[in-house]
Amino acid sequence: MTIDQAVKCQMSNVKCTRSVRRPRKNKRTIELDEKFNSVAITKLINYVMEGGKKTTAQKIVYGALDIVAKQTEKEPMEIFDLAIRNVSPAVEVKSKRVGGANYQVPRDVRGERKLALAFRWILDAARSKKGKPMAEKLAEEIILASKNEGNAMKKKMDTHRIRLLRISAGKFGKIKNQISKIKMIRRGGCSILITPLTQI
Repeated sequence: MTIDQAVKCQMSNVKCTRSVRRPRKNKRTIELDEKFNSVAITKLINYVMEGGKKTTAQKIVYGALDIVAKQTEKEPMEIFDLAIRNVSPAVEVKSKRVGGANYQVPRDVRGERKLALAFRWILDAARSKKGKPMAEKLAEEIILASKNEGNAMKKKMDTHRIRLLRISAGKFGKIKNQISKIKMIRRGGCSILITPLTQI
């Protein structure tokens, strides 16, 4: 199959078994929301929705943005966009099995995944609070996230902290392997090198 045929296949959204190994997932188009004309708000409504009750989810999200506008005296979409940018992670940690052991491997996060994680962390932080309506809890968490505060930001920082620990652990493992190789070489040449690991 030529490149032109592959491009035509992608443009027509037809499954092409010769050019790809797995069946292509057709992305569904997400409509703009009624009030702010934003795809991000529509996605947030879908995340908030439970049991197919979209009207209830819309009331919660729109109510939360109204509270944000009253408390900050600014455009709610500006605060919302700032909160999402602050919470969106640059990396995430995924479990990988190597040699019978599970390791936490840091990986870069693509754009759609960043938005999904930001929504998930903000909603989890809002739902963990008790004693208030969901709209107030969501508004509070959005305002805190716009100030780089709150449980959602803590989740992001914990993820980045784990990444740094894994990177440092990987470098330490390489140094340890190099030291063991030097010891083996010196022993083979009748010269034993004794270097405590704590002195490195």
